[in-house]
This record gives sequence, C-alpha cells and structure tokens, in this order.
Amino acid sequence: MLFSPDTLNVIVGDTITFNIGDFHNAVEVDSSTYVANGATSNGGFSFGEGNFQWVVPQVQTYYYVCQPHAFIGMKGIIIASHPISGCTDPTADNYDASATQDDGSCTYTAVCNAPTGLNTYDVVHTRATFNFTSTGADYYKIRVKE
Repeated sequence: MLFSPDTLNVIVGDTITFNIGDFHNAVEVDSSTYVANGATSNGGFSFGEGNFQWVVPQVQTYYYVCQPHAFIGMKGIIIASHPISGCTDPTADNYDASATQDDGSCTYTAVCNAPTGLNTYDVVHTRATFNFTSTGADYYKIRVKE
C-alpha cells in the first residue's frame, strides 16, 4: 500500500487533490514521525475517506501518512516552493527550464526572411527549377499564379 505519487513538488498556491479509499486517511505528521513510520498527527491537514482538495499555504516540506498503515511505510511528501519567474516556452531562445511561472519575457528568433538570389530556369509548361540562397528556414512555400 502506498500513496501515488508518494512525492510531489509543488508551488505555493497549488491545489492538491487527495483521493482516499476505504480504510485509509492522509494525516500530516512531523519529519521525525515520518522517518519512524509513526502515525501521530502534528495538527496539520487530516483527510479521511473520500476526495479532498488542499491549497498549499506556504513554502515548506509537508510529511503525511496513512495512520492505519504508517507502520508499513504508507506515507508521502509534499515539497512546496515559491514560483520561479522566467520564460516557460521551450521553443523560445531564452527558455528557462527552472521557471515555474511565465513572466512574459520569452524571445524568439525571426525566421520569416524571404530567400535571396531567387531565380528560375528550365521553365517548360507547368514545370520549373528554382534556385535561391537559404535563410535557415525549415521549409519554403511557393505559390504559382496563372
């Protein structure tokens, strides 16, 4: 028996949903009780059977156990931290993998330049050969008007 996941990394203000089955609970304990597989509440959150939502109130590590099954290691940890502002778009030039809150600072390289040195040759009916200098784009769209 275990909580799944047994470790959560969250941001202050996140909402955690506990879905607790029959004969289980989730009770906050202190770190020494957690390490010892104990079951004595520290007076923090306490949820019985059912579905419960809990909003993370502050930066800290929260330890919790299922009291009837703490002795066999049914326990979990919630690690709450402050949000880290930065660019959260992985396609941006200045992407910050450690950022948890987008601050609008993302920048992107423009790749919409028209090719240079464009010319055509071997034009026969509806076929033609094109030459141009690449601008670094992955693809080009050519539209033909009659």
